[in-house]
Amino acid sequence: MIYTCTVNPSLDYYLKVTPPLSDSGINRTENEDFNAGGKGVNVSIVLNNLMIPNVALGFLGGFTKDYYLSFIKKYTYIEPLFTTINENTRINLKILSDHSIDINAKGPHVSDEEFERFRKRLFRIYPGDIFVLSGNVQNDLFTRMSEVIHELALSDIKIVLDTNEELLKNCFDAKPFLVRLTKNDLQSITATEDTVVAIRKLVDLGIQNVLVHGDDREVFLGSASGIYVLHHEEKEGLNTTGMDDSMVAGFLYAIQKGALPLEAFRYANAAGMATALGDGLADRRVTEECFASMNKEERIDEE
Repeated sequence: MIYTCTVNPSLDYYLKVTPPLSDSGINRTENEDFNAGGKGVNVSIVLNNLMIPNVALGFLGGFTKDYYLSFIKKYTYIEPLFTTINENTRINLKILSDHSIDINAKGPHVSDEEFERFRKRLFRIYPGDIFVLSGNVQNDLFTRMSEVIHELALSDIKIVLDTNEELLKNCFDAKPFLVRLTKNDLQSITATEDTVVAIRKLVDLGIQNVLVHGDDREVFLGSASGIYVLHHEEKEGLNTTGMDDSMVAGFLYAIQKGALPLEAFRYANAAGMATALGDGLADRRVTEECFASMNKEERIDEE
């Protein structure tokens, strides 16, 4: 089973504003919409679209909790198992006009008692299962989430991390199954500008698979078997929102189907491109089409 964790989910409020957007007068909307946001939840949704059962963990509370859950419960293959907290799940504001503005709320405080209830839910995760931590972790939860990651790793649970740089560095010794990061984060973490050398440093630490998104046209995979790059064809009008989360989901989908990391890398890129080409997160049909037409990866380290 795959468990995703979104520590600080958000109810995203989208406002399409009639242009031009004014910073001094009254702005009026053409339409409004809500959606359930959060990187771990995005991974869960793409896994659902690929027909892979998964459990969504995290924290929800306040008057926004039930509305948030109403979005998640629409998905057949997602079991929501969020821990209820007293404070409100945050609302992020997304303004779409002649230019876009994102206003992201800080999010609620999670008490020691609430975190302990979340921790007890992790007892249902068994050796061989996959635990995905995606998205930013609040500073006051940093130490406790780091402890959770190490505890799960000691139980032979496969750890997937796509989170803040400091937490990543603190959990490298847990030897994660998969780490996803940007090229800039990779260079910052390793203090190395050479991508191949930087990825090799992380692999040498015991990280089994390192997935690096360089830009919209190149993605890297590093593992004990080598370092590879896949180049995407240049396309205009790509929707990059959720692309990285889709790549994580695509990689795990292929692994669950028995693929080796290199084939999973191809499927990760297919899922990412399926999201980039569409209006929402990747679905199975478009992902399969992208996989069938995917460019072949190239090995870039010395054999």
